[in-house]
Parts: sequence; structure tokens; C-alpha cells
Amino acid sequence: MPVSDLCDEYQLAPSLFYLWQKQALEHLTAALQDGRTARGESQTANADRTRIAALEAIIAKKDRIIAEVSEEYLDMGKVWGPMTGRWMPPDQRDEVVDCVRLLHARTERPVRPMPRRLGLAPAKFARWTASYSALPTPHGLVPREH
Repeated sequence: MPVSDLCDEYQLAPSLFYLWQKQALEHLTAALQDGRTARGESQTANADRTRIAALEAIIAKKDRIIAEVSEEYLDMGKVWGPMTGRWMPPDQRDEVVDCVRLLHARTERPVRPMPRRLGLAPAKFARWTASYSALPTPHGLVPREH
């Protein structure tokens, strides 16, 4: 439909219509930016800053725990000595299992690589975990009580 027909229908001068069209196009960007986008960007930036601060706190906590755990690894190696090629008493094996479980809980890291870092074969650690707190069983005949 031509502009002149619209102007006749609404009793407007075509020059007035074109003036309004020019003003609308000149102020279009200002009309569309009513502050919502600026507020939205501000809220997004604040949310991002909050999230970054929370993540930095988590990283700092993990760094602190890693430093503590590394020190404990060194201390454990000195206390227990080498764990391969020799027999270890059951209470000491339970201490190793407890320590690995505690380190797993503190670091939230998988248990699987921890025994190897202590110099312990994973299969041996699995046997120690299976026999955790079990009383030793004699390998010979047990005399009957009558």
C-alpha cells in the first residue's frame, strides 16, 4: 500500500509522515536501549566476578591441600619405609589403607593412583583393602579344643 494512500486514510500530510520516519530512524538505537541491556550486562558481569572468586577460592583450597598431602606422602614414606619386597604387619597395612582413604576424602581425587605414589603395587593395595581389619588366620592346622 503506498504511503500517500495511508496518509489520506488517516488524514495526515505526507511530509509529516516522512518527518516522523526520519526522527524514528535517527533515534532508533536510543529507543531500543532502554537500560535493560546495560543492566543485564552489569548483572552478568557481577555474576561472572562472583563465580570467578568462588573458583579461585576452590583452587586456593586445593593448592593448600595438595601441599599438605605432598608433605604427608614424604612423611609416610619415611615412617613406613619401603612397602615392597617385605612383609608388613596387619595393623601397619590398615594404617596405609586408612591413610589412602583419608587422602582420597580430602583431595577428592581417585584412589587408584595413590598407592602407586606411595610405592605400593595396586594389586597389593587391593588385597590389603580386602583384608582390612581382618584377624590373621593361621596357615597351619589349628588344634581342636576338647
